[in-house]
Amino acid sequence: MSVPVKDRKGLDQSLSKLIEGSIINDYRCDSCNQKVDVYKRNLIAETPNVLIVHLQRLVFNFDTFQNDKINTRFEFPNILNLKNYSFKEVMTQEGKYLSDVEDEYVKKLMSMEDSEFVYKLVGVIIHRGTG
Repeated sequence: MSVPVKDRKGLDQSLSKLIEGSIINDYRCDSCNQKVDVYKRNLIAETPNVLIVHLQRLVFNFDTFQNDKINTRFEFPNILNLKNYSFKEVMTQEGKYLSDVEDEYVKKLMSMEDSEFVYKLVGVIIHRGTG
């Protein structure tokens, strides 16, 4: 999972921004061929046994046309619970229980156990230097 670090203090802020989403204006709908506004956001559907979190510390600078490295402090927990960023939790909070949905994949997502969203930090890689 790749998360932005620019203007964020920690992993919780990066993940919150992902599920917050944004509006895309004048998106051309494939079905009706009209320009419409759509809402886009990322939610965690399924969780792997091992989760690797990549911090996006390189950001393209349009003034210099070069990549800048973000070296600010970025906090992350020893125990990471992704439940609040999951499809199941967000749909439940929004009152979309989807209990009567026929789609088997959605049923699977809504039946995930809370323990499936918890990770323990076991390592950190810090790159220093160039290249």
